[in-house]
Amino acid sequence: MNIINAKFSPTAIEKAFILRSELLEKMTRDKNKNVIFVTAPAGYGKTTLLSQFNHMTDEKVMWYHLDMFDNEILTFMTYLSEGIARCLGKHQEDIVPFLNERLDQGDIKGLVADLLNYLSQKSQDPLCIIFDDFHYLTEDLIHECIAVFIRYLPSNIRVIIASRTQPALDLDFLLTSHRFAEISIEQLKFSQAEENTFIDKIKPNHQEIYNQELIRKNNGWPFGLNLLQHAISENLVSGYEIQELYKKCFDNIFEMFDDQEFLLSTCLLEILDVEACNYITNRTNAYETLKMMSGKGLFISKIHSGVFKYHDLFRDYLQEKVSNKKEVYEKISAYYIYRNNTLEAIDYLLLSRDYDGADALLKKGQYTYVSIAYYSKIYHWEKKISTKTAYEYGSFSLIKALIALKNLEVESGRQFIKNARILFLDQKDEEGLLKADIIWVKVLRMEYKADEAYALANVIYKKIHNRPLDEKVDVLSEKLYISAFLSRVDEEFIVLKNEILSINENHIKTSEVQAFALLEYAAYLIGEYRTAMSVQAKYRDKISPLNSIIYTIRIYMVWGHLEEGKTYVLKEIDNAKRFGLNANLPELYGILAELEFHHGEYGHAEKYFKETMKCFVDKNNNLYHLSTFTYATMLAFLGRKDEALEMVSKYYPRIPKDNHLGFMMVDMMLSQMYLILKDYDLAIEHAKRAMVPSEAFGTKLYVATLSAVIATAYLAKGDERNVLKYAQTTMDLSESGYYIQDFMTFYEYYKPLYHFCLQNHIHTTFVEEIKNRVGQGLMEQETNDSEKLYVRFFGDNIVKAGGKLVRWRTVKAKHIFYYLLYHNKTGVTKDKLMDTFFEHYDLDKANGNIRTSLTYIRKAMQDVGFEEIIWQANSRYFINDKIITTDLMHFNQHIEDLNHTDEDLILSAKALNNIYKGAFCEDIDIYEFNLEKEKYYNTFQNVILKAVSLLEEKKDYKEALNFMNILIQHQNYNESYYQKKAELYHIMGNQVMMKKTEEELWRIKEK
Repeated sequence: MNIINAKFSPTAIEKAFILRSELLEKMTRDKNKNVIFVTAPAGYGKTTLLSQFNHMTDEKVMWYHLDMFDNEILTFMTYLSEGIARCLGKHQEDIVPFLNERLDQGDIKGLVADLLNYLSQKSQDPLCIIFDDFHYLTEDLIHECIAVFIRYLPSNIRVIIASRTQPALDLDFLLTSHRFAEISIEQLKFSQAEENTFIDKIKPNHQEIYNQELIRKNNGWPFGLNLLQHAISENLVSGYEIQELYKKCFDNIFEMFDDQEFLLSTCLLEILDVEACNYITNRTNAYETLKMMSGKGLFISKIHSGVFKYHDLFRDYLQEKVSNKKEVYEKISAYYIYRNNTLEAIDYLLLSRDYDGADALLKKGQYTYVSIAYYSKIYHWEKKISTKTAYEYGSFSLIKALIALKNLEVESGRQFIKNARILFLDQKDEEGLLKADIIWVKVLRMEYKADEAYALANVIYKKIHNRPLDEKVDVLSEKLYISAFLSRVDEEFIVLKNEILSINENHIKTSEVQAFALLEYAAYLIGEYRTAMSVQAKYRDKISPLNSIIYTIRIYMVWGHLEEGKTYVLKEIDNAKRFGLNANLPELYGILAELEFHHGEYGHAEKYFKETMKCFVDKNNNLYHLSTFTYATMLAFLGRKDEALEMVSKYYPRIPKDNHLGFMMVDMMLSQMYLILKDYDLAIEHAKRAMVPSEAFGTKLYVATLSAVIATAYLAKGDERNVLKYAQTTMDLSESGYYIQDFMTFYEYYKPLYHFCLQNHIHTTFVEEIKNRVGQGLMEQETNDSEKLYVRFFGDNIVKAGGKLVRWRTVKAKHIFYYLLYHNKTGVTKDKLMDTFFEHYDLDKANGNIRTSLTYIRKAMQDVGFEEIIWQANSRYFINDKIITTDLMHFNQHIEDLNHTDEDLILSAKALNNIYKGAFCEDIDIYEFNLEKEKYYNTFQNVILKAVSLLEEKKDYKEALNFMNILIQHQNYNESYYQKKAELYHIMGNQVMMKKTEEELWRIKEK
């Protein structure tokens, strides 16, 4: 057989193409992943990625370009053996004898065995075999051959398969092994960062905005961006020229579809719902058609069961080919009217310019859909309703007013409402006038006319008091938001509680969900956290806005449920990044920073506080002020007084004088900071300053916190009369609302207050609980044992003495201290320290750095009262460990004492969880410690999994789930954990949570 040499030549890389760094890192970092599938439709950069991989890898690469002529076993095996022989510097003749003999006998397994044995004997170096365009191979015999080949691959050989479709190989065993990795269409799409890199590369021109819109619609499609890059390099800068380039590409794709009529009939739908497609096309096989097209990867993707979506650019192309748009829009609107989906029907009536029809639908529902509850939908109507059309219809004027107000264009909103009122008065439309008045309340609120707005809102509410809730929800929303300005939230809380009494919980409407969300918000504002959480727990599936989730996280934090709060916030940060919701990130990072602070993970907390401050665009935002001064309080807590005071002097003057809410938050944090710094007069001053708006606002948590600060400060000053008053207030509110976490975090500073409360019999049960909660973990060892250093190896690497953190002059000094302590039994030579920490320095400089680092360690220890921490013997350095206690000692002791009886094992698992706060030496990146990270995690994981098995046997599935959640917090990408969690929910019969867990697993796989 004549061999075509070009089939073994890797594809050349285009110089201008973007390097896929993250994917390449994934392919190279773990050599144990010796089977990789790269699966996506044409144009997603599979071959380009493999070319980049070939260019950077140090492995030998055998590249095999496949085509339709390779779909025959003899041809395939001949090329495969020749390619391997060339890579090994051998000749094909070494392989051909056993190749022909085995093929004649039909002995595929024997053939593959011979080939694998040959590879084992002839190749000891790493070898990577790349099959490009694997979708051309459809013969069962070839698939069987490759499956066996992969199953028994030598450890030094990797196989990468690039295909437009999922390879039809029987490789179930791979899914449960650690050898397999997959790169799918979602990963091959350009990330936001890669698209930004692309934007930076293309030269500026007058079509820049148009090009950026193309990039947005491109949805990460690499070939699409490559086309645009080519267009710009060829100076095809006009919109028409670029569209023509895309059109030529899509013309070829369009011709590949047998059912072009289906494409043109359905492309005006935003999403391809199967039932809608059947209705519009007058057929019954839409699902089969969509599934077939999706399977071929031809710019149709499946979103979830029964719902598909065209690629945005392909959809644009198809819509240009539709000649009867008005007719199709009318048919789509008829479908949504038939389905009683009024909002979608109005949407398509507007597109068909049937304004009378859209207006009639709005009036039919008493203008229900002209509402802030439907902001997300009506906001998209802005371009579909011209200003001229809006001035002809009162309903459209109201919609334009709402859109203007959402864009903070108050004057424009005012004009649209005035126009609507004129039209409604002419038509004697009382309902329209009422709706205009409700939106007018919003205008007054946005103009800061709170008293006038609240008075009008109450007048409207009295008029419609007996109407259904969906007609009242807008005015209830306005009443609540305005009450926050006027410190009357507690009144609205009662109104909302009464409103929800009439709700049928078995059939909850959209407006009623909005009412529950308002009740939750009101409860959160005034510190009625139990009510807020009961609403959230009962209606979690229905109330899903970000604010609701943030309330839950903050309440978890106040209640001391830090792990639950962290799980939620990490998930929301992930969602915000996935969906480009950058506006949500500042508050989420701020909450995460606070959680880590309360958790004692101070390094992580500082990192997230800095990330928070960087994310905020609006530096006058109250949440920005809160995060900034919480950060300052943490710095004071860590003994970094100068930095804390510098932040106060820098940022406090920047808060606008009329921002009462901002000052309330900031003064509360400053009162805690000055309490920590033992400046009791300033602590009292700031606390009392914050107390006035806090009491007026009705924020029980703030009043409780401020009362605790004032009571503790007065106690230090010896004013027991005032202490008694404020101690009673803080404990009354804190016990009823279970505001416990601050008392635990600032335990050392509130200690005198606890003793006072116990002596005076003030809420002794609650105070004892605080003390017990603090004593449960390692806090007592960390804070109370002033005679010893406490060193934490797991999670945030901190060293404490008597509650005071050791401050390191350099990071290297800290790392050397940990290294010496870990090797304290044998000691460490100077040469070993130089090789580990200063490998690339010349000898004199490395010696000098070692001396300096050891001096810094000694000084850091002297600062917290410990002399002679380092000593030498036999040319080795040792740490004086008689004055040290560590979490690692406790961890190893628990493992050593581990008893496999049921109760003891479960107790040991809980104890290890209290110790294992994160990876071993999480902050220290040296090779030796990285190996230990895996060892300690595996030990921890094995104990937890054994506890789960025992709990399953005892049928205590709830506790087993708690342990699985612990593992997920440490490795949230481990698929087996989610599978086990779903299995436990299945056993419990909780189908809702099982489905949610499976969705989480799906997202993990997607990543």
